[in-house]
Amino acid sequence: MRNFLLSLLFLFVADSHFFNLPKRIGDWKLSNTLRYYTKDTLYEYLNGGADFYLSYNVEQVLVATYRKDAKEIVVEIFKTPSSEDSFGLFHRDIKQYIEIGQGATYGDGMLRFWKGSFYLKLYSTYHVNKNDLIKMSSVISSQISEKGEIPFLVKILPLEGLKKNTIRYFHSAWAIPDLQDRFLLKSLHLNNQTQAIIADYEIDSLRLFIVRYPKRFTVKQILNNLSSLDLEIKQFQNFILIAKGKDKKQRDNFLNRVIANLKKYNRQ
Repeated sequence: MRNFLLSLLFLFVADSHFFNLPKRIGDWKLSNTLRYYTKDTLYEYLNGGADFYLSYNVEQVLVATYRKDAKEIVVEIFKTPSSEDSFGLFHRDIKQYIEIGQGATYGDGMLRFWKGSFYLKLYSTYHVNKNDLIKMSSVISSQISEKGEIPFLVKILPLEGLKKNTIRYFHSAWAIPDLQDRFLLKSLHLNNQTQAIIADYEIDSLRLFIVRYPKRFTVKQILNNLSSLDLEIKQFQNFILIAKGKDKKQRDNFLNRVIANLKKYNRQ
């Protein structure tokens, strides 16, 4: 009975769900053991780490292993409802950029990339050549036909001096492990209905925070909570814009540029 259920699970994952992996990539062969998780069972796989992925609305996860001789490469595929969430998952820790999918990075023996509504991680518990991870990622990326939009909040960031590897897109405050801004993020009352972004700039050590609230949400109380902080704060429609930096004039300038970008998109 157990073997029958496992066989059904394999067919369920391989044929009728969200991703069809190649059985071979070069000399690497796909193992028959595929593990599939939903948002309700993700804790079974990521005990203690599932909340982070669920904060990006991960719906399904497929875990597969490719083998060559005694070596293994693990492939984790996370399916989100939107490309904005897969973008957010990818941009939490950017190391060395690589041109795969819509963005990839390599570091500490792991290659990560995003494309469309998919976020993928490839790594090995053995020493595996970096080029093997790159080749495998490129092949898997070619299986994804969709191309996703970057989050709207990224589009309204001023480009001058922007450190692109510092962009963080998220919903929940605890998804950002920066203790320095923990009080500020907590004061913004973020939840799964909000969209938020943090970005750093080379100019004046500036950091921008932009939060988009649901239109029915009242932001007045939040603005009152932030009034005692040494920050530049502006409201535009259902957005709260915050600039943190040494120069008040620069902070005000950057927030005005964000508002100008918002007005430009409103006219389109």
